[in-house]
Amino acid sequence: MSKTDILIDRYKPYAAGLEPDQAFAAAMAEEFAFHYRNNAVFRRNADSFGIKKITPSLPFKDYPYLFVDLFKSRRMCSVPANAVKLRLSSSGTGGRKSFHYLDSISLNRILRIVPLIFGSHGLVSDEKCNYICFTYDPKVAKEVGTAFSDKLLTGLTKRAAVYYTLKFDQAAGEFRFDEEECAEKFEAFHKTGLPLRVLGFPAYIWKVLSCRKKPFRFPESSAVITGGGWKLHTGAQVPKAEFKRMIAEKLGIDPVRIIDTYGMVEHGIPYIDCECDHFHIPVYSRVLVRDPLTMEIVPPGSDGLLQLMSPYMHSFPAISLLSTDRVQLGEKCACGRKTPWFEVLGRGGVKKHKGCAVTAAELLARMEEKKDA
Repeated sequence: MSKTDILIDRYKPYAAGLEPDQAFAAAMAEEFAFHYRNNAVFRRNADSFGIKKITPSLPFKDYPYLFVDLFKSRRMCSVPANAVKLRLSSSGTGGRKSFHYLDSISLNRILRIVPLIFGSHGLVSDEKCNYICFTYDPKVAKEVGTAFSDKLLTGLTKRAAVYYTLKFDQAAGEFRFDEEECAEKFEAFHKTGLPLRVLGFPAYIWKVLSCRKKPFRFPESSAVITGGGWKLHTGAQVPKAEFKRMIAEKLGIDPVRIIDTYGMVEHGIPYIDCECDHFHIPVYSRVLVRDPLTMEIVPPGSDGLLQLMSPYMHSFPAISLLSTDRVQLGEKCACGRKTPWFEVLGRGGVKKHKGCAVTAAELLARMEEKKDA
């Protein structure tokens, strides 16, 4: 059994301490060695950091990292094309998409990780639920990461009916959101008496429910799980506390069961709001925060660029990834979970940091120069 599979099978999602840290480091060392052997871009990048091998004793801060933008310009696989079982893309709201390639090993791992994390938050049950998913219909948008994620989340309970709000308009050649039909679906699901799960983009959820005058009262096991951020609706973004208050009022759902998530297609691990609105870091990943000017690690409470690490990706070399998101790291939380947590402050953007952090294109150019030298 691989060290990553041991990590997944042996430890609870928010296990903390020396032993899970050592298990994580061993899993990262094993996957680093695999990608170093099988991916030329990954190997050249690691060499540029002066790292040809990761040992379990190497501090996490010294792990080489790849810039997230790199995956928008290169097909980054460490396995043969015929080993890829699933290709996922980002939603591409910034104009370019990233692609994430999963082989059977990686897919099997994430299919185990997701219910373990959500289950620890009381979101896995044998109860039958109706679902309203504010995302793309996966029958059409098979490769979009948010559609894949929400399809996974509808499997956390037994499914009654599943309604996807973003439907493909064949004539127009694009996805459309029918607000009136969506509102009718809330009415219809309420009449069934079954618990409701609402998933997806918060802007659309707000648009449908904020104008409703008469509140619903769904069963107490109902839940709202948002993800994907406000994307193209950033100008209309509302504070998290206000969003939760409105949803609780309109659906009759306890605010504790109105949960935000953070994730990105290049990384795959879901981060879930705790009761204190913090994204805790599960045992399957680690988070560092780097100063965008110096690239040095900053202490908890200071903001910087988010670096994400996880060994679960066998087919795709994003095991250590530097994003353009600005975050702060925290250590103690009143919810009782012992792992560190982070708060997202905003999207950093490559242009904002171009004077200090090289872009993916610049990084590739440097790699190619070293290769030809």
